[in-house]
Amino acid sequence: MKKLTRNVFISGGLGQDGQILTVLFKKKKNNLNIFYKGKKPKTTKGVNFIRENLLNKKKLDLFFKKKKQEKILNLKANKLFYY
Repeated sequence: MKKLTRNVFISGGLGQDGQILTVLFKKKKNNLNIFYKGKKPKTTKGVNFIRENLLNKKKLDLFFKKKKQEKILNLKANKLFYY
């Protein structure tokens, strides 16, 4: 039986949990779209890295209109500062 290819959107995909999930989703032959804000990550085959701020609603709306996503994972977390 052929596996279905799904479009998966991950915000926070460069963090610890995001990197683990990226590997798992890639093994299942999913198309991955990862939004990032900081430094450009290493290019990875089968992963579409998109440099964009999640607070930019216009860009997010445009992205989701162009590419239908079957799964959406929000792993983005705020940094905690301890004094």
